Amino acid sequence: MRRLKKGCDTGFGHSLSVQLARLGYKVFALCLKEESIAELQQEANTSNLIGVQADVTKAADIAKVVALVEKESPQGLT
Repeated sequence: MRRLKKGCDTGFGHSLSVQLARLGYKVFALCLKEESIAELQQEANTSNLIGVQADVTKAADIAKVVALVEKESPQGLT
């Protein structure tokens, strides 16, 4: 079985991230490719979208994301 690892690079994750950021939600969008982050941020055109290059199958990447979310949202997530 082929495993797809797309995150917010394309498709539903990409579209949902952009739409939620435009609606005013703070979005942490995980992408496998660095260039996908620039595309997301340009399309969303808001500082509400924080793009992160990460592979959710790697523990080190998950730790990096957790640290970023804690830094950017010290009051916690709601």
